[in-house]
Amino acid sequence: MAVLSDPYLRACADDLRAAGSRLSNSDNLSVIGPAGRCAEIDDLVVPVTATLRSVVGGSLLSLNARAAMHVLKESRLRGDAVQRPLLAKLMSNTLAAAPEVPQKPAGIRMTDEEVRTFIRKRLEYGPSSATPLLRELRSSGLSCEQARFRDLFREEQRASRGDWQ
Repeated sequence: MAVLSDPYLRACADDLRAAGSRLSNSDNLSVIGPAGRCAEIDDLVVPVTATLRSVVGGSLLSLNARAAMHVLKESRLRGDAVQRPLLAKLMSNTLAAAPEVPQKPAGIRMTDEEVRTFIRKRLEYGPSSATPLLRELRSSGLSCEQARFRDLFREEQRASRGDWQ
């Protein structure tokens, strides 16, 4: 079993195809990840979609791993051999049973200066860390990518302490 995100799935496609051709039963090889990304190995893929988040929880970053754990647990409970057709059926059943989660509207993107202003105002109330401030910003309907926010936060934090010109 390989649990791969889209870029890794494409990067490993040739090796996965070769591995599948060496097995006496190619159903013994399963690739847990996004379907339709790599035609050469799409027949090996047990498809994962974002809808599964409502069942397995967590972020999109680790969704494939959590989805794989979920179907492996289900297959173990059934006592069946872990093969791709079973895993695909279990994944499909899980997707079909997943509740519809309404799409959250995208937040309003902010400029660096708008983010800096938000951070400076919050730092006036005393020390804080980037994570709760980013959570507050996002809960207000605004958006900023996490790494960008962290970098701007650090710069503003240093500036507020006089560590940086």
